[in-house]
Amino acid sequence: MRGRFRYVTHLIVLLCALVAYLIVRVRQYNERFQTQRSHKAVVFELNGAAGFFSVYFMLCTAYIYAKKNGYDFYLKNSGWHYTHNLGWHDYMTSLRVWDGTHNYDDIETYKHGSLGTIPNYTLKDYEEASREIFTVVPKITEKVNAYKATLPSNYDSIYIRRGDKVVGNTKEMELLSVQDILNKTDLAATCSDLFVQTDDYTVIEELQQQLPNCRIHTLTKPDERGSSNNSLHNEDADKRYNDAMNLLMQMFVFVGGRNCWSDIRSNVGRMHKVMAYDKVRLYPRDGLTRDYEGNLAHIY
Repeated sequence: MRGRFRYVTHLIVLLCALVAYLIVRVRQYNERFQTQRSHKAVVFELNGAAGFFSVYFMLCTAYIYAKKNGYDFYLKNSGWHYTHNLGWHDYMTSLRVWDGTHNYDDIETYKHGSLGTIPNYTLKDYEEASREIFTVVPKITEKVNAYKATLPSNYDSIYIRRGDKVVGNTKEMELLSVQDILNKTDLAATCSDLFVQTDDYTVIEELQQQLPNCRIHTLTKPDERGSSNNSLHNEDADKRYNDAMNLLMQMFVFVGGRNCWSDIRSNVGRMHKVMAYDKVRLYPRDGLTRDYEGNLAHIY
């Protein structure tokens, strides 16, 4: 009788221990789940509504909004023109991709041209955010370093946009001649080597005439005579990927220059300023230099 009592007692003790263990494990699981679960997520859809940096600036705006409010941030590919194999991660090492399996109380979705009531942010905000998310894959860095090794250490840079930005029914800004642009810079008097970022080789030819004593360097091919966002719809994935890789490569070569001049009216030009605030000067005006703490509402 005593043996049976002792057995039952041990069994009860073991069952109590098991129940206690399960209670602890369930509590730990719940605590971990609640820690991993954020009450809100922001998802930005990469779509085909515009060019690379037009979409980037709106992505960056949504990212700043999420970070300032403590929300998790994700990307979702929704027909982005520049997708090759991995979408955003074809070019960048940052940010998480939304796969629909995450558990949130609320999800806010944004895309190019649809940022809802997100407020305006400052150049400083974009600069800080870009240090975190504008992180290119090693392949781009390797290409940039290889090309810069062929340049003299004291080269200057200029960016001149042509194509549908300045001509045609969809033009967004006044066409400035190469001479007008040079008159707004000090390059004619100071430069000996000039890296030119442009979408139109005609600009290279004009600069060679305007600056006969300056060696011109460029990654623009002689058959490139102005880009158009509309052409993205007709290009295959390989062509769009190669163009985007070349664009990103040129961005980093550009900001590696000693004196850098870019167009404030272009998203590429404003991105130059974000990447290298202290050395990039802007034409036809340099409002962002005077307004570092002001908002960048006009980038759209």
